[in-house]
Amino acid sequence: MFTNILLVYDGSHSDQQQLLHRLNFNQWRGAAITLAAMIPNNDFVSGAIEVNYVSDSQRLVFDQEVMTILNNGVKLLNGMGLNTSGQLVSCDPISQIIEFSKKQEVDLIILNQSQNKYLANGWKSRLFINYVIEQSPCSILITKG
Repeated sequence: MFTNILLVYDGSHSDQQQLLHRLNFNQWRGAAITLAAMIPNNDFVSGAIEVNYVSDSQRLVFDQEVMTILNNGVKLLNGMGLNTSGQLVSCDPISQIIEFSKKQEVDLIILNQSQNKYLANGWKSRLFINYVIEQSPCSILITKG
């Protein structure tokens, strides 16, 4: 039985909803669940194929929107009787998921493999998924969006 679960999505409402509505959470009652919106930081985005400059004020608005979406997802899961917390992580998602999982002693990572509208190269590509599978300290469940 899994006791510490990390649900990862790209910060968008659509990716969060795809992830949350594809799973049967009854099997994870009693587990600690972290819903993590992992959004790329400016350093990571600058390595993407297409880069759009984002000012500090635009980034602040974006982060606030992502936080609202995250809080709504946490409320939804808590309303289902699940022990859920939220985490907004601005990072290089590829390495941070592994580091976060180790630090939090996660025993299951759940990802929704879908097109990421915030990155030109989509950080949840097959290459990314393969990296997470190879480097993960725990079990992984991938849903297809």
